Amino acid sequence: MEWKPKIWIVIVLGIVTQPLVFLYLNKGKLFFLYAALTAFTGVTDWYYGSHWGLSFVLICPAHGCWIAKYSKRVLVRSWYSRWWGLVAVNMLVLSSITLCRAFVIEPFTIPSASMSPSLTVGDFIVVKKTGYGTYGAFGLSFLNGDIDDSALMRRGNIYVFYPPDIQNPFVFRLMGLPGDTVSINGSDIIINGTPLETTLIASSFESRVYEETQGNYSYSIKRNLGNRLPVEREFTVPDKSYFFVGDNRDNAYDSRFFGVVTSDRIIGEVAYVMKPTKPL
Repeated sequence: MEWKPKIWIVIVLGIVTQPLVFLYLNKGKLFFLYAALTAFTGVTDWYYGSHWGLSFVLICPAHGCWIAKYSKRVLVRSWYSRWWGLVAVNMLVLSSITLCRAFVIEPFTIPSASMSPSLTVGDFIVVKKTGYGTYGAFGLSFLNGDIDDSALMRRGNIYVFYPPDIQNPFVFRLMGLPGDTVSINGSDIIINGTPLETTLIASSFESRVYEETQGNYSYSIKRNLGNRLPVEREFTVPDKSYFFVGDNRDNAYDSRFFGVVTSDRIIGEVAYVMKPTKPL
């Protein structure tokens, strides 16, 4: 039986699903081309603050209508151009994205200045999740277990986790490992009786930026002038628990306030940071 794509279906699919319209049109290669273009444009829009991706809402249905109008009737219709094929491909794509975000890597955008100057509002981070035991995506929780190997938790690195009794993910720097004694005096931190070494690297009327060192690892922290946190506490980190602190020492709601974070609430380690540029 000869088949020719219907224009109204092309328009609807082109507006709603963009690249998937080319599967309906029996054009598998065009589907992969447009899928790659939309993914690239999505990253570019985020990085530059542009809106080029919106153009595909017009380009895809327009190109699809042109193909549908001038294409000849075909006898061989690929499986992916049928309704059940479109549903199957769509489900495969969505399930692959969900599983990848749940168990392998997951992107986040920094919403606050708690980790400034290391991470600032709008920064894009990729979190490595494999081995951390707390798996979920898009608000769904699949597994909540302890970390496979405690060696994954390294003092000084940045992690994403769920604080006690809070279901929103936080991102802070790991300061205290199981068995450590962490003493807090405002923004000053002492680990196992040894104050963290700091060196002033920048100063303004409102704040100072220091380079803080833990062993061979260094990073920047910020302290606000005249706004030191009135916190004086001492913690002994229990087994399978961790102590996190923000780099913006006087403007961070972290373990100094909500306490330690248990192993079964660690989402993963920040593996990549991408900072957006100004809009074009």
